[in-house]
Amino acid sequence: MKFCFKYLVFTGIMFTGFFSLSQEKKQIAIYFEFDKYEITPKSKITLDSIISLANNSRGYSIVINAYTDSKGTEQYNNTLAYNRKKIVFDYFLLNQLNARRISYSNFTENLADVPDDLRRKAIIDFEYIRPKTFYGKNGTEVIAGENDDLTISEYFSAKDMIRDSKFAIDENDQIIRSDGMFTICYGKATLDETGNFYLIKMPSRAGQVNPSMNVYLEITNENGQRRWRRTELKPEADQTNKFYIFKIPIESKGCVTFNVDCALPDDDKITFISTKESYDNVEVKDAENKLLFSAYSNRTGNQYVFLSGGIQTKNMVFYGYVDKKRTVMRLRDLNYDSEPAKDGVPAKEYYTPILAAGKHESDGREEKRGFWPWLRKVFTGKKTYITKDNDKQLTIN
Repeated sequence: MKFCFKYLVFTGIMFTGFFSLSQEKKQIAIYFEFDKYEITPKSKITLDSIISLANNSRGYSIVINAYTDSKGTEQYNNTLAYNRKKIVFDYFLLNQLNARRISYSNFTENLADVPDDLRRKAIIDFEYIRPKTFYGKNGTEVIAGENDDLTISEYFSAKDMIRDSKFAIDENDQIIRSDGMFTICYGKATLDETGNFYLIKMPSRAGQVNPSMNVYLEITNENGQRRWRRTELKPEADQTNKFYIFKIPIESKGCVTFNVDCALPDDDKITFISTKESYDNVEVKDAENKLLFSAYSNRTGNQYVFLSGGIQTKNMVFYGYVDKKRTVMRLRDLNYDSEPAKDGVPAKEYYTPILAAGKHESDGREEKRGFWPWLRKVFTGKKTYITKDNDKQLTIN
């Protein structure tokens, strides 16, 4: 099924014997028999028309009020009016309308100067909510209602993901390949015709939709770690094949974070780089290649995870950034270990800091010895490192 955004704008659609969606507000009355609150067959037809309208609306709001005639005590009539409101409310719920879009008042208004047979009624105020598109800074679109209040945060780069600790690790601690993440925080629920969804249009981080992608929901596991849980949602491509189109369920006010991700192919390779410090942003690259950032984990120190494919990572350089300070490490100067691919699990390689009898820093640099380097360290707090012409490693302030 292909989603079409044109269906979100409803104008001039007529319902037989009722009213069109071009009318944004409508007040409809149904009538009850004397001293009763059961829905009559005639009133049922009217309520079914309202249900049909709601089911074909992008969003809606329903308010129910009910009244009685002048006979009976005030207490008795208040109870009767309440029962009339409640039975209309229950009828809507029985027919799958969303409870959060329907309300009824807890007081009964006295209809003076109205004949008794016209007082025995319920009035349904139906309001059609126009759709509105909210835009993220990186191109994500959320189709919502015009009165909704929401903000969008997107994560399409290593810097964005690291900044907010957006791990690309599922609830089984398996690395997954991310094509983009986003968080929606909202003050009012955004609903489609079933009253439970946002409609999302999210750009592919890779520039082209990957048909094997799935939608993951961010959760917090029993250890307090944030992980991704695969949902039953399946994104589709738009006509340009550059955007994912899908719906996400909304249950209550707050924030939800979703990820378009997939499991790694068997022939892929994962590279783990451990560091002494944590960084605001990282890059691993050489003159020709740049590794695709996948995840950041701080379960054991600081560990940056990359998808490295068939790249010779030993020839690459790690760049870590904290504010304006940049740390540079050549991967070939770090400890190296690896695991081959096995039973469908991608191959893994590990780079860890070299710590040799206090001579080397975590990034492999060797400190100079002697009087002048010692004097410089005492008076300035700065260390002097051995620099090789063919193997430069620097900390740039």
